[in-house]
Amino acid sequence: MNETTDEHRSVHLCSSVVSFFCSLLGDAPLGKVRCSIIWLCILCSLFLLPGLYAMVQPEPITSQLANLLTAGKLAEADLISKRYLSERPASSETFLEIGRVYFDHDQWERAADLLRESIKLKNQNNDVAHLLLGLSLAELKQAEESERELLVAVQQNPRSEINWYFAGWRLLQRSKYEASLPYFYKALELNPKNPNTCRALGSALSRTGSYGLAENYYKKAIELVEQEGSQTFEPYLDLSYLLLLGNQQESAGQALEYARKAVTLNPQSADAHYLCGKALLKLERYPEARNELVSAAQLKPQDGRPHFLLAQVYDRLGDTQQARAARQTFARLSNKNATSP
Repeated sequence: MNETTDEHRSVHLCSSVVSFFCSLLGDAPLGKVRCSIIWLCILCSLFLLPGLYAMVQPEPITSQLANLLTAGKLAEADLISKRYLSERPASSETFLEIGRVYFDHDQWERAADLLRESIKLKNQNNDVAHLLLGLSLAELKQAEESERELLVAVQQNPRSEINWYFAGWRLLQRSKYEASLPYFYKALELNPKNPNTCRALGSALSRTGSYGLAENYYKKAIELVEQEGSQTFEPYLDLSYLLLLGNQQESAGQALEYARKAVTLNPQSADAHYLCGKALLKLERYPEARNELVSAAQLKPQDGRPHFLLAQVYDRLGDTQQARAARQTFARLSNKNATSP
């Protein structure tokens, strides 16, 4: 409605300008008429042509595809993208642009095919295509090729923090903890304000046994999200989980504080309630532990971990029947998860 109104106003304004100048031309001498016509053409081009140009411009191909993919019209999007690409000279940039749209809509296979074409046409200085291809292949469970593409992205553009981060992330996902560390350190050097990099470093360090360093980076991640005023709760879970690896009461108390902060930020987080329950169990606060673990089990019914701890809580509360039921539930869920694909 607003676009139509603007067009009408533009046409009305142009009409008014034309009428005004026509009224001036009535009895004007020939020389003045020519001059006035020139000015009339100039003013019409200023007011009328931009509006007409905007009206005839087609919707960009990326917007068309994004709208279709958002609506779930994958076949129609494929048809339009293939026709668009066939009607133009092969261009690395065009394949990258369209591949990015498919990537943004989780169409990993189609994104990977388009990004490969982009790389064929321009292998060097095409780090974005290598990055997106590596991430698409990770989603497609093609581990070796994914890792290789992400490392190529780093080589082609070592100034990109994103490239270093995702290369390290892929190594971390593949349990190559030591190998991931240099990539995260470099990413953090390029951007010291990224809490995700701090979390990733903490995760890699904790898996190499460097718990003190891991704790420092988790705390740094929390500091950064608090500076941003973010509602991100995951760094609090990270640190709570790390602190609960030990058996010290002091660490359990600190873990409880961080887990409760996570619950405050996201009351529907089953993991936050689970860590609260685990910390309270270590602190021998059994009724509170029971309540948190029951909440965790309700929020994530397929997770057997809360039931494992609930069995211990009920034992200490002297409720043998509930303890037995919790163990049976834990066994059932464990077997179910073990046989799931």
